[in-house]
Amino acid sequence: MLDVGCDHGLLACAFASAARHVTGFDITPAMIERACQLQRERGIHNLSWQIGDVSRFPFADGSFSFAFTRHTFHRFLQPAAVLAEMVRVCAPQGRVMLVDVVLPTERAVAYDYLEKLRDPSHVPVKPNPATAPSRRPAPTIPTRAKFGTALPRSRSRLAPTRPPPP
Repeated sequence: MLDVGCDHGLLACAFASAARHVTGFDITPAMIERACQLQRERGIHNLSWQIGDVSRFPFADGSFSFAFTRHTFHRFLQPAAVLAEMVRVCAPQGRVMLVDVVLPTERAVAYDYLEKLRDPSHVPVKPNPATAPSRRPAPTIPTRAKFGTALPRSRSRLAPTRPPPP
């Protein structure tokens, strides 16, 4: 399993209880340090951590059965490139899971305010263009249909509603 933008490692540690091995990947050394601390506190041994840029993973094609990211995709400058990398490092029968926030414009401001209090490094979410008051749509993550045509069909897939078995 690969946790993309693993932050302080909470999700990687949780998945480690059901997986053979989990790799957490983040660009911020301080987050990886916190993740290592959490791993030590919980006595988890089937985890590894790497620091790097999510736009190009240092892993071979098909290295993971499951690649996931949670509440990080809105931070990526080139989300399509990150998704393509997640698909590349995921095995042909594996799964890719993206979990992030999409909010109407009027709720995005309040959400960002609270998130900034919780995490000073928070990057504002992109408003949902369907609810934006202006005619110019806000930049968003491409839809499933766009990814289906941008990625080779055999490698394009979405995660099921429940995690795959370990």
